[in-house]
Amino acid sequence: MKSNTLSFLKLFITSALIILMGWQVYHFQHDHVIQFSYNDQGLFWLFLTLILAPINWMLESMRWRSSMPEGKS
Repeated sequence: MKSNTLSFLKLFITSALIILMGWQVYHFQHDHVIQFSYNDQGLFWLFLTLILAPINWMLESMRWRSSMPEGKS
């Protein structure tokens, strides 16, 4: 009985959050105008992100590889 109540509660909360997020996205798309401007500072941050992202992925993979038990890598 307790498992069914917990499952129903999880389903209810998940459904409520999905409906809330959908409502927020719907109203955001209709109420806001998104403007993109490409200035020099924006391009700097874009290129910095493109350079640092692969370095971050490499460091993360090294970290996770070191945390795995021996013989699994």
